[in-house]
Amino acid sequence: MNKIIILCGPSGAGKSSLAKSLCNDKCFGYAISCTTRQKRQQEVDGVDYIFLNKKQFQQKIEQEQFVEFTLFEGEYYGTLKQSVENILLTKNCVIIIDPFSIKSVLAKPFFNQKQVISIFLDVDDKTLINRLRERGESDEIISNKIIRTQKERQSRKFCQYVLNNYDLNITIKEIKKILLQNDF
Repeated sequence: MNKIIILCGPSGAGKSSLAKSLCNDKCFGYAISCTTRQKRQQEVDGVDYIFLNKKQFQQKIEQEQFVEFTLFEGEYYGTLKQSVENILLTKNCVIIIDPFSIKSVLAKPFFNQKQVISIFLDVDDKTLINRLRERGESDEIISNKIIRTQKERQSRKFCQYVLNNYDLNITIKEIKKILLQNDF
């Protein structure tokens, strides 16, 4: 049976970069999240996110198509059940979850029926600020995200593992070690 690897952590902790790097290994697939936020210049629809308008997102909520979704800074983010199920047919599935949702997500029957490893990724505030600036985020958005980060870090207690992600290659090795220890 294929398994689910949940990555969560604050904005700028490297969740997306890590998920994409893990998926370079053919035994992992990444469940691309849906969002209603504006696409960044370097992002590709269907690769980085599935970009939806709010009406489309609301319809999917009403049709219970998400394994999880959250509202962050006025925009929706969510993971489609069908995406996860399709990946699990042939591979382990990597998904990214909002830290505020991790406790309720892990309690859902969908996840109770599957083997799941949850990992909270983090770095210090200075590194987060630098990464957010590299993305082109404004000082106001960075300030709001750093305030939010303090609260998000309280969610690490709901994850099985906490890793500091300063070096992508080292973090990937740490995750693969965790997966081996858990018979992945």
